[in-house]
Amino acid sequence: MSDDLGLDLGDLGDIPVPPSEQEAPAITDAFDYNVAFKMGFIGVGQCGGRIAATFNKLGYGRVCAVNTTIQDLAELKLPDEHKLDVGDARGAGKDPAAAAALFADKDEDVFDLLKRSWGDDVDYGFVCLAAAGGTGAGGYQKVVEIVKRYLKHCKRPEKVGVIVALPRDDEGQRFAKNAIHTVRGLSGMDLSPIIIVDNQKIRDLYPRLSVGQVHNTENTSTAALMHLFNRLAGSDSDLTTFDRADCAKLLDSGLITFAADTLLKWESAADISTPIRDRLRRNVLASVDFAKSTVAGLIYILNGNAYDEVESADLDHGTAMFTRMLANDSTVFPGVYRGARDGEASVKVLAMIGALPWPKGRLMELADRAGESRDDVEKFLGV
Repeated sequence: MSDDLGLDLGDLGDIPVPPSEQEAPAITDAFDYNVAFKMGFIGVGQCGGRIAATFNKLGYGRVCAVNTTIQDLAELKLPDEHKLDVGDARGAGKDPAAAAALFADKDEDVFDLLKRSWGDDVDYGFVCLAAAGGTGAGGYQKVVEIVKRYLKHCKRPEKVGVIVALPRDDEGQRFAKNAIHTVRGLSGMDLSPIIIVDNQKIRDLYPRLSVGQVHNTENTSTAALMHLFNRLAGSDSDLTTFDRADCAKLLDSGLITFAADTLLKWESAADISTPIRDRLRRNVLASVDFAKSTVAGLIYILNGNAYDEVESADLDHGTAMFTRMLANDSTVFPGVYRGARDGEASVKVLAMIGALPWPKGRLMELADRAGESRDDVEKFLGV
């Protein structure tokens, strides 16, 4: 039998490599200093896109956004290749079910978006969203799954966190219902860290903010504090270093919150401990029960003459007070850094608290507004 089957295949050329197997581009941050972790951010929906873009403004390069309307993507100052429209010219119309349907068959599109915008060197992936929106509430679960799959593809630990915004009271029953739906899903997804921004709390704390200032306050305050911890954990201190391992303990602990204040007097230990307690109560993140936390970080940055004036015993008093606020056998990772040598003397205090319970009080308020059963909410929160 002849081996020649009479097939003329011609010149087929090289077999193309599927997009999922191509080498990811090298993505870098714009910092001129070290940070502890390379972080990637993907915004889902309009609010989520704005949160993610805030990190890009701080210098993070691994930032992208996905939405169901091209108009919302257009407002983001991100490279076009870092944006993905999955709406098929329809949008979600504040309906999570409609958004979920639009995301259902977009796995490879989102995967390739991550490849283009994140590269393959990522320590933590963050999914940013509004709990009450249509696109964010309906699309985040699919996006979280894809981010985990992408990190595994890159042979990186599947460390995926979320930054989620809760609605204001005046946004009505539909938004409250969407928010409860979102938190119910988040509670069962094994995510860390979870950062919850409460827009009602921002309204209560800053009632005279303009619309533009509200967006800036809710996004920048959270992003700036997380970035400061990431930066300091990548920096050595001549005094006490808050290191990469300390920061990882917090980021891997579940729900976390932040607080910061600038102190201009330190005549006594109380001048340091009292503002810390006050600022923890007056942050823009959802109110939580600090007494149930088992891990925290507390960092002091001494600027100007404060470096020579502040007594170390007073800083220790603030740290001890912080420890007493938390659960028994909790761990507080301290850090003391020298800041700007010139200018006004001050002490900047930064706190990150982890292993927190869900903000039960706020979620119960939203459940009442949504007409949801409080017993059902308590059940999925495990309280």
